[in-house]
Amino acid sequence: MKKFINNTILFLSFIVIALICIIIFVPVKYLPLDVNPDAIHVVTVPGAQAVEYYDVYGKNESEILQEMKTKGVGRIGGDAITSYDIGYKFYKFNPDTPECFIRDVEVTYNVKVVIPRWVNLKEASLADVWWWESTVKYFAYHEGVHVQILLDNVGSVKTAIEAGNCETAAAEGDKAIKAIQQIEKDYDREVTREMQGGI
Repeated sequence: MKKFINNTILFLSFIVIALICIIIFVPVKYLPLDVNPDAIHVVTVPGAQAVEYYDVYGKNESEILQEMKTKGVGRIGGDAITSYDIGYKFYKFNPDTPECFIRDVEVTYNVKVVIPRWVNLKEASLADVWWWESTVKYFAYHEGVHVQILLDNVGSVKTAIEAGNCETAAAEGDKAIKAIQQIEKDYDREVTREMQGGI
């Protein structure tokens, strides 16, 4: 009985080691699993008017992280990034007179998210595919918060302009835009602080 138990433990240990080796070393294209690496490339960020990609070609996690430092942080300012333009226009009625007032304020914005895309994902191990999938999901979540900050606060630009007068309306609009940008920076600062253990 003892020999049977020992043999069973040995067999199960072999199976576990084999599975670990498969997960770490065998490219997903050779595995009979329902894994679709191409689907990981389809990133949805609610509220973003465009999602663009920059390609990375590394063979594994460490190579990809190094490549993102060069192509992401080194070129666009982050592994993934949200950028937007806020514009406004309004009309001055009775300009150059004491009766001048602001009307028909319009605020527009364009928001774009840029995220890395792993071109050689099918050549990666299952472990690296799982890592990449969770990484991309985090990027989408993080940039989605940035987009939501814009959506939640862009109305303040119109409010600020309407509260101004013919002389101050533009300056008030610019001030409101800078306030939104500061909220975005504060969010990134808080995320960095939490990642560093609350320091």
